Amino acid sequence: MDAQDQTASRGEFVLKCPYRLMAVIALTGLLAFWLIPLAQAAEPAESEDGSVDEAGQGLQLSGERVTGGSNAGDAHPLSPGAAYLDTLSSGTLYYRIPKEHEGSALHVSVAFGEQREEPDYMGADVQLSTWESTRCASGSVSTAEMNTRDRLGSTYLIAGPEPETLLEPEQETDPDAEPAEDPCGEAGELVLSISPFDPESGLIGEDFEIAVFEEPSPINAQDFDAEAPEYDHHWTDMGRNVSGAQPVSPGASFDDAPALDPGTTYDSSISPGEVQVFRVPVEWNERLQAEAFFPEPGDSLSEELSGMGSVSLAAFSPMRGMAHGDFSTVSTSSATELRTHTSPVWWNSRFARGGNSTALAGDFYLVMAADPHDDGDSPEIPYRLTLQTYEEDGAPTPEYPEGTTSTPQIAGAEQPGNGDSTSEDEEASADGEEPTAVERLRSIGDSPGILISLGAFGLLLMAAGGLFLARTMRRH
Repeated sequence: MDAQDQTASRGEFVLKCPYRLMAVIALTGLLAFWLIPLAQAAEPAESEDGSVDEAGQGLQLSGERVTGGSNAGDAHPLSPGAAYLDTLSSGTLYYRIPKEHEGSALHVSVAFGEQREEPDYMGADVQLSTWESTRCASGSVSTAEMNTRDRLGSTYLIAGPEPETLLEPEQETDPDAEPAEDPCGEAGELVLSISPFDPESGLIGEDFEIAVFEEPSPINAQDFDAEAPEYDHHWTDMGRNVSGAQPVSPGASFDDAPALDPGTTYDSSISPGEVQVFRVPVEWNERLQAEAFFPEPGDSLSEELSGMGSVSLAAFSPMRGMAHGDFSTVSTSSATELRTHTSPVWWNSRFARGGNSTALAGDFYLVMAADPHDDGDSPEIPYRLTLQTYEEDGAPTPEYPEGTTSTPQIAGAEQPGNGDSTSEDEEASADGEEPTAVERLRSIGDSPGILISLGAFGLLLMAAGGLFLARTMRRH
């Protein structure tokens, strides 16, 4: 090859080699750019305390992040029709709940999820009262709840007018008589207080969920008796539609629970340590039944179940108060069956001790929970869920003022930890918009795993480029 050809060859190399490298780099960058969202989606979620929660493990609490006041004077305001998240402190937390309707009833629930660090008996006292310290409703919530395998504890309070004020017609025989005092029914605002059983328990620093709903007074309240009819539960055989069973994916919180149709059989599965939530519409004067049937396991599953604890099925009211639950170990040699139910949904059941879980119609919840496996294994345990509602006459149907709602509508729920720090990407996703290219690039810095992966990939790319360059120079 003469000097002219060599010069031309070198010129061709100088022109082609950078273009080839640039093309490889551009193609690699484009590939990494589109892989970033996939890698971010595959990363396990990290909680506020730095721990990583595996998908589907434990109940996911949801709601707007708030901080309760340390005394009644700085009580944090809560709006009815919403869910909230707060963190339990060693002292009492205070919240104030204004009412929009005169003579209405406030429905409040407080729920804790699983406490892995200290499973002993822990919990909190919950109270609704007036500003003059008149107690309107009180209860307690414990994390030790066998019917949910200690994975969910909740309490549900109702504070409203007294039965004699709400149900009895006004007395016209003595116009000079003073009306009976009803501070809870007449109050335009109530105070919610939450105190731990023990200010040094392991529950301090854990999140809990508050749900609030305001129910207007029925315009036909005087049609009700102060006592709901007596009801003795009886199980009604529902059968199982084996051939027509529908597959269903459970939710992990009250907020994302899928809706199930009464009279239907569903196929699903649960893993050790998992909590699953479903919702079922139940109307006034109806009761709910549900059955979880675990078929006889095969040899492989039977061996894995040997280190498995119990599973549970529990029914919760629209305000997340437990109605009834059942639990059992999953047999390694035969079928296992769990049954749960509710009392009829009668409006005046709220006046009966322990009967307020069925005082509102709406979406009831079915919660499946499973103990962790002794060996840390995670086999999928198939089960068949059958549910049905049955009408039980015994009380009138409440009628409410026009333009008001009688069923809990708990809106505005957010995932834990979001609060006011929602990123632009999350806001775009919530609006149904994909993040822009600039937003994707900006989000790289929020993910150390992505940066490390891209850094390692960049080093490999440089090494490959250097090797390609050395070979090309030797060739020419």
